[in-house]
Amino acid sequence: MAKAFGWPFILSVFIVYGFQQGLGNSWFFQARDYYFKDVLKIPPAEAQSFIAASQTPWNLKPIYGMTSDSLPIYGFHRIPYIILAGVIGCVCFSLLSTVHLTAIIAVVLLFGVNLSVASPDVMVDGLIAEHARERPMFATDLQSLCWSCMSLCAICGYLTSGFMITSVGSIVMFRILTFSSLVIITAGSFNWFGDKRKHSTLVNNTPVDTCCMGYITYDKSFVDNHGSLFFIATFIPFLAIVLSVVVLTFEHWKIRLSILLLVITLVCASFYGVAQSCGLPEVANAGLFIFLSNAVTPDIETALFYWFTDSEDGPQFSPQFVGYISGIAFGAMFVGILLYNRYLSTWTYRSIFTCTMLFLAIMNLIDVVLVKRWNLQLGIPDEIMILGDSALSPMARRFYIMPLYILAAKVCPSGAEATVFALLTALGNFGSTVSVYMGSLVLVYFDVRQDHFDNLVIVILIKTFSRLLPILLVPFLVPHGSPFDPNEDTAKENTKSKNKKKYKSSGYENVDSSIHSLSTTGSEDSEEGVIELMPSWRNSLSGSSMSPLHKRVDAMKIST
Repeated sequence: MAKAFGWPFILSVFIVYGFQQGLGNSWFFQARDYYFKDVLKIPPAEAQSFIAASQTPWNLKPIYGMTSDSLPIYGFHRIPYIILAGVIGCVCFSLLSTVHLTAIIAVVLLFGVNLSVASPDVMVDGLIAEHARERPMFATDLQSLCWSCMSLCAICGYLTSGFMITSVGSIVMFRILTFSSLVIITAGSFNWFGDKRKHSTLVNNTPVDTCCMGYITYDKSFVDNHGSLFFIATFIPFLAIVLSVVVLTFEHWKIRLSILLLVITLVCASFYGVAQSCGLPEVANAGLFIFLSNAVTPDIETALFYWFTDSEDGPQFSPQFVGYISGIAFGAMFVGILLYNRYLSTWTYRSIFTCTMLFLAIMNLIDVVLVKRWNLQLGIPDEIMILGDSALSPMARRFYIMPLYILAAKVCPSGAEATVFALLTALGNFGSTVSVYMGSLVLVYFDVRQDHFDNLVIVILIKTFSRLLPILLVPFLVPHGSPFDPNEDTAKENTKSKNKKKYKSSGYENVDSSIHSLSTTGSEDSEEGVIELMPSWRNSLSGSSMSPLHKRVDAMKIST
């Protein structure tokens, strides 16, 4: 690959996926959690809401993609935005390293940190997609490069994060993490990413508008050709911002719950309506399932993290052990990928989703055993119990995420593949954010606090049974067929589904052509192309079924 793309590009991929997202995020997640618990001393329910609000930039990824595509700066579509993201990260990390901050200011700065990571992720994913389209034979190698860089650095980061927390504390770790943003600025300044400057004032033979003495151009045809998609891709991130503002502004749980239910309704209605009006029923169904399968399960990660590390009745895990657990979880995730490719790749969508959700619901009961201390009565140490959960849940999570990404890729329409796929994955991220807000409301209602965990078991059981709710959606929103089926066969199987929806054959032809255009250039075997160019499984549609001590591993799996 070095001969094909050059060492600067290989180095830039390592910087973004390995250094920033792998090592940097593993330290950042650990420092953030202990910062809220030990420095700001925020109760678990409130801390969980603040963390979710700070992660809003991951829900804005379609905005980054459309902005860079339609608004190049000085002829470059990505480099200026990467450098800007690095500057934002430096400023926010530097301010977080100060001692006296209010919770709201800390959330704003953490918002900026997440923005500085999410934006380069989108930009580099776009460059990788371009290289894969130009040279399909390197598509699998490019994805392997991204995964390898992030995994190796993440394992190293998690294994050392506990030592860093114990030795220097979370505030000093924020100061050290400023270096990761400086490296991003350096890579962008020297254009190691290989972003090509476009001097033409025509885009698709259409004149573009310019401003700032011609340094910034605007492709109006992008909005004209994809008006409906542009609307929904901006409306859903707008709702994510509104929800974050509501959480930070209103403290009463009833007001938060009302706004949360309203936002869920608006997201479902707007996305489904727009997709159906565009003649994309497959996209409508897939988007609803991706969003709701994450949103309906309350996330209680922060409360469990507090109980694991702070409660007098709990195991009181050390920061070092917390880091070890996350490192083991990351390794187990790759075992899940191997198992999926070897044994489960031919399972139907409906079978794999249903079985995985049942398994994850059962795994949630391990938290009940730990909180009730039944494992000690059986002679099983806490460390053994949590390590077993850390190994099994991430593996099962891969079984769910990988076919979900394939389904999202197969329903993307021709001519708007990048926008629709980014929108679908952003829906998954937003669903996870909604689940965190929902979890914080459940914690408040049952009065689970840092010094009061009496009702924690009830909350865990609510989370467990809610994990079964997406199974009810499978017959209505998930198509027949398996991820490795040819697209035409999948379309035929869809016509036999129970809801008897009549899809137009042209719609499937569009889906087939979009997959073909995504996967190969000049290739006659579209199915092989789909497999080769399947979007990376590095992210993100992270749900709330995992243990809090290793779920942050899935949070690093950022979608394209």
